[in-house]
Amino acid sequence: MFRLRPEIVKLDRSVVVRAEVDAHAQRIAAQMVSLLHECGCLVLMEGIETSDGGYTALRCDVDFVQGWHFGRPAPQLARTQVGLGALQAAWDRFDQQSIRDDRAWQEQMSPYKQSIELASVLLAGGASMDEACKRFLSQPGADMCYLLDRRGRQVVRNAFRDGMSHQSLEASVRFAPLHDTRDARWSRRAYFRHAQGSPNIAQVTRPYMTLQGSRMCFTVSIQFERAGELLVLCGDASL
Repeated sequence: MFRLRPEIVKLDRSVVVRAEVDAHAQRIAAQMVSLLHECGCLVLMEGIETSDGGYTALRCDVDFVQGWHFGRPAPQLARTQVGLGALQAAWDRFDQQSIRDDRAWQEQMSPYKQSIELASVLLAGGASMDEACKRFLSQPGADMCYLLDRRGRQVVRNAFRDGMSHQSLEASVRFAPLHDTRDARWSRRAYFRHAQGSPNIAQVTRPYMTLQGSRMCFTVSIQFERAGELLVLCGDASL
């Protein structure tokens, strides 16, 4: 990308086909588009043959679309009613479904945000990590909580959900050197920076690969104050 500096990058049909049916692939495609925009490129998504493909392209914020859903190959751009109708239908679906999808994600995250906020209040009042994080760790997929100081350094051991421990995490041998994260610094992470930017308000990251094993997770975080010290509480949950 740095050497060629293309003006337009075309994403192969295989990208949209996978993103139509796989939410994880759609998130990756959206990040690809975002990265290409950062590189100064316009992005074309080809192979749009269905309504799902049209919605996926708009959801990923591409600049151009190409495919039989909007029109067949021709020497000139054809402003047919079929093509314009398909384009308008794609926009109508985007206007309605994107709001529903965003609301569904927020509703899914609400229990995690509420329980991490409660945990921060309990910690500020002197509760232990295990006691404070009990409600968060009871949420579906919740794995562990950890506490960071104002520099992003982890200050105590992780609090795990019932049935999970460092020993069970070590089942993934290739990640074994990363399991004991005491004294690790996480200030570069988005969950730390976002929490610092909005104190006392829970933040949620995009899904990402966790260091504690080969699985996707998201992190809920919140900055709070305890005895005059700023801390950031984080909770990881698997997808």
